Amino acid sequence: MTEVQKRLTMYDVSEPNEFLVLDNQRINVSKLENHRNRAKKVFREIFKKFPDKAAFEKHLKEYTQELKDEVVDKEDIFSKDQLKDFVRNFFQKNPEDKITKRDIEGFLTNFTYNKHDETLVSEIPTLIYE
Repeated sequence: MTEVQKRLTMYDVSEPNEFLVLDNQRINVSKLENHRNRAKKVFREIFKKFPDKAAFEKHLKEYTQELKDEVVDKEDIFSKDQLKDFVRNFFQKNPEDKITKRDIEGFLTNFTYNKHDETLVSEIPTLIYE
């Protein structure tokens, strides 16, 4: 793969809404496994920045405080778009990470979303660290 091709396949942080995020409850097991394997790359990059679950939870809590108007206070939930923005912001601040768009899509597909395309904030560190 040439250097130009490598740069073209890198994650483009400019368009988070262009992600294809599938409902993990509606895809077959082999496809879900493929998404899980792609998500592991994202997990490793998060591990590098936050070696333990408590540090990541603190970072996530700070991020949700910034969004407190948008996040439902009683349950602490993220919409699919808010989760996309969180991931985009994380990798925009860490541009040296070699993450592709498909890796991010795999990461986002691993969460369980309700009928309003929302997921619990508490599930994010649990999925990554456990």
